[in-house]
Amino acid sequence: MKCVVTLDVLVMLWTVHGRLIVLTGVLKNDCFNDLAFDNEFLLSELSFRLREKSVISSSASTVKNNNFLAILSKFWTVTVLITIIFYCARLTALPVLSLSVLTANSDGATVGSFDGGGANLTTTNNLSDQSAANRNYVAQYFIPSQSGSYQIGLSASTEDTVVILYNGFFSPSSPHTNATIVMDDFYGTRSPGVTMGTCGAQVSFCPQITETLVGGRTYYVVVTSYEPNKTVSDGVNLYIYGEPTLIGTSTQENATKSLAKVLKLEVSALLQSIMQMNERFLDGAVNRHDTKRANTKKKLSNYIVETRAQPRIAYDMSLSEQVSSFESVTQNIIEQVDANNIILETHVDYQDDANGSMRQNTNFKIASETFDGADNTFGISFDLQSSEANVKTPNDGSLEYNSIYLGAYNIHSLWQNLVIENHLSFGLGEGKLNLHSGSQNWESNFDTKTVAYGLSLTGLVDLKFFSSANKKHTAQLWPTFSFENGVTKTSNLRSSFSYGSILEKLEVSNTKTQITNLLISPKLKFDFGSNGVSQKFNRLTVAPRYLCRRVSASKIYKYCGLGMSIDLSAKKGGYKLFEIQFQDLGQSETSSVSTIFRLPF
Repeated sequence: MKCVVTLDVLVMLWTVHGRLIVLTGVLKNDCFNDLAFDNEFLLSELSFRLREKSVISSSASTVKNNNFLAILSKFWTVTVLITIIFYCARLTALPVLSLSVLTANSDGATVGSFDGGGANLTTTNNLSDQSAANRNYVAQYFIPSQSGSYQIGLSASTEDTVVILYNGFFSPSSPHTNATIVMDDFYGTRSPGVTMGTCGAQVSFCPQITETLVGGRTYYVVVTSYEPNKTVSDGVNLYIYGEPTLIGTSTQENATKSLAKVLKLEVSALLQSIMQMNERFLDGAVNRHDTKRANTKKKLSNYIVETRAQPRIAYDMSLSEQVSSFESVTQNIIEQVDANNIILETHVDYQDDANGSMRQNTNFKIASETFDGADNTFGISFDLQSSEANVKTPNDGSLEYNSIYLGAYNIHSLWQNLVIENHLSFGLGEGKLNLHSGSQNWESNFDTKTVAYGLSLTGLVDLKFFSSANKKHTAQLWPTFSFENGVTKTSNLRSSFSYGSILEKLEVSNTKTQITNLLISPKLKFDFGSNGVSQKFNRLTVAPRYLCRRVSASKIYKYCGLGMSIDLSAKKGGYKLFEIQFQDLGQSETSSVSTIFRLPF
């Protein structure tokens, strides 16, 4: 294949006696011909100027400068030549052989008959001859990835076949339209790598065409018979030799399937991430509600002004057979005189799964939380989420995603020892998914709408183990039931397939991802130390749990299994210093261990 490289070179050298010496030029190169410099490339101009008397003085320092300039000019010349050879080598691609078997059921092929060709089909003029019987045909469209010379031929057929090349679409009702060349027999050298059979009785009855094609343009190759009324659709071996070529639609269909599959999986991971963050945040909100309600009953001051100079930080490390993750959570709670809490949280989550895919989610949350002094806590929240992923399966690629969420939650004490929490959030997002397969690039831009809602019901049973004059040891049993459901729908998908000069739209369907969690957990809380007014970490919680999860993404998964959570927290405010979790959803690939460390600022 020919390639032409044009390189504009601009080299500026320093001034010599106040004169700026500039080397400019244009290099043109034909990769299969000898290297030739255009007359515009004035390499000799530099040495000529260096020899000018107006530039060269008789002083010894000037001679040294001229020698240095001469060396520098040689250096630039060698550098430019190496650069040209490098670029030419990159732009010179080795031809490849594309093979396809054409039948009535082959990819992108059509079969039928047309009226034309006369008794013997040898030229494009014969296509207008309707004096003989109809000809059967099998037609296949293809798209070259680059402009250049291509060899199109047959390596096997049951009949003495003829190949017709169409520049554009082929219509059986007008077989002469767009026909550029008709090839019957071929006696020359075949394309490298082709294993020849026979077309009918002889190898020479298998035609081959050599033609210059335009990259990205659709062409049709029609295979028919030399004589009319012959069968040719029962298996014809087609080959195309040149730049990579797309034959039919299989490549685009595979790209569409891969984009749809990866999109569902990544959207599912994003939805699960936001649901997990909401679960932890609302767990803390319930603890804050419980603390404020208890302080109100004990007639302790609930209107404490607390502005933390430093935020509290949590580190969450999770490990399973499928995904390992590390999460950093920074939380700052500002308690104000009107019983309002302003909560600022930042989540940074890193995930690495068994397939080698890596994800990073960054979430910033601001919430305003109000306790009415009796039985209700109401809060509103606003989230900004940014996500990036390096995808490894089924194809390498990347994902960029940004979203915003607006949420509201309410915590209500139904009576003394029963608390119900419910929440709702709505989010909008947009993302870009890019996958690669060799030189092919598959891309989808998409929008999302997310709705997440749920509720939890928590009771309280006080347990007293023993007491003494100095200490009273108590325990609390908190039976908890929670339901969480999240749905993300993609819309406005703009998908494309690019390969060299080929750029095509892909029809990737909108997706719906849904995750549902049901949890039953009798939380057993042990208090020790002070009575809860202190900021010490004085509550140990042991929580066995039974979790059922349903995930509807590329497939529907249903899991149920046992788990355990152990944490050390402050009774006042519910802030956790340490937590370890284990969850088994009934299958080995869903077992996980999670450890959370928090810095008690």
